[in-house]
Amino acid sequence: MVKLGIELAERFGAHLIGLAAADVPPLVATGDGMVYEGEIMQIQRAEIEQRLAELRAEFESLVPASITSEWGQEVCSPTPFLSVSARAADLIVTSGGEGENVYRAVEIGSLVLGTGRPVLITASNVEHIMAKTVLVAWKDTREARRALADALPFLAKANEVVIATIHSDRDDTIRDSLADVAVFLEHHGIRREPN
Repeated sequence: MVKLGIELAERFGAHLIGLAAADVPPLVATGDGMVYEGEIMQIQRAEIEQRLAELRAEFESLVPASITSEWGQEVCSPTPFLSVSARAADLIVTSGGEGENVYRAVEIGSLVLGTGRPVLITASNVEHIMAKTVLVAWKDTREARRALADALPFLAKANEVVIATIHSDRDDTIRDSLADVAVFLEHHGIRREPN
């Protein structure tokens, strides 16, 4: 994930922020009346802090000096931490919420709906996104308009942008909608192919 962040920061001349968080599960009573003891929780916290330090060292070793960057980490729930940190970001790049441990994985739905920032979700092993030809799947809704505006940096770097819609009616409002999107993109210097 860091390599993809580096590639995007280089491509767009962006500042890179690396973030990591994990939380210690809360005290839980079992069927036998047992609970996690404070000592066990402290051991788990120490393990998380050690792993966060390893991730920071890996991040700092990978990011070249040509990119401005910073690191943030917390022992807390990852989704709220990332959501709060998103206020300083243009784009959030994350993997698809791998793992079953809710105390160590980002909840993608909450992240997308709660951050107010565009979120790029990729597989964890992706290092590059070419985006030479980009398809804009258009439906005239508030969400599509927001997504189109959020994607402008990627669209501007693409060799070709194709605008497409699927609709059973072939009336003038649909054609007008597509034409308006094409004009919007042209105002941003983006060539497009309406379909």
